[in-house]
Amino acid sequence: MKINSININNIRSYRDQKIEFNNGITVITGPNGSGKSSSLDALFIALYGNKAIVDKDRKISDIINNSSNEGSCKLDFTHFGHDYSIERVYTIGKNGNASNKKSLLKRDGSFFAEQFGMTYEKICQILNMD
Repeated sequence: MKINSININNIRSYRDQKIEFNNGITVITGPNGSGKSSSLDALFIALYGNKAIVDKDRKISDIINNSSNEGSCKLDFTHFGHDYSIERVYTIGKNGNASNKKSLLKRDGSFFAEQFGMTYEKICQILNMD
């Protein structure tokens, strides 16, 4: 799997940020508070949605920026000769919980899955994960 780029919007301190990855090895470094963990949170949420949060005391709503009621991430990657794009959008309801507003997976520009469960299952199949 080669990650090409990730667009992050209203995830922690990120607002409308695009990070592009070059060929080769990528190392994410920086001082405390510079966004390293936030970048990885967005990457994992794009890939796995709600299932990316494994800590019982943490929820998707905890990482959506406090100034917004919606957070999103879009991940573009290449795997075994196919180009994939995953987009996830979460909204914060009146109860303070996040709900999945949109989960899209495209393969070579065509829709591959459009629901959270289907998207998660397809990603697991693509990446050969159980």
